[in-house]
Amino acid sequence: MLFRSPTDTWWQVLGDARLDALVRQALAEQPSLAAAQARVRRAQALAGLTEAATGPQARLSAEVLRERYSEHGILPAPIAGNVWNTGALSASASWSPDFFGLHAAELATAVGQVRAAEAEAAAAANGLSAQVVRSYVGLARLLEQRAVAVRTREQREALDRKSTR
Repeated sequence: MLFRSPTDTWWQVLGDARLDALVRQALAEQPSLAAAQARVRRAQALAGLTEAATGPQARLSAEVLRERYSEHGILPAPIAGNVWNTGALSASASWSPDFFGLHAAELATAVGQVRAAEAEAAAAANGLSAQVVRSYVGLARLLEQRAVAVRTREQREALDRKSTR
């Protein structure tokens, strides 16, 4: 998981290992959470590109070309009908100083988008875990109510048997 906060495993205070396993399984297998995490990674990558663009840039390129020229083309005899190798090597460097704060603003925007994507992913995970916990607690409540109803019925049947004797 990309997002971490002190309360991202809040359901563990209930102390139920089955519930913990269910929530972890739901978080691991939920496609919308995977999509939210992908948006976080994309925003982080874009922020990294924005940050890299603010520094000095250097480029180096090389090109090698082997070409056979036609004998009946427009080129003269020493070139026509022969194979020629050509090569090119180029290097460049650039740097764009941030005189007016444009790069800083772009970087702040990119970092803000990362934080927004992280918050969205954390909210989606928290909402999903809350749904799982709510359903689990609701099921536990219903099972306990059923157990109470069974015990009540057994007590009433026992009292009926005593009163009919």
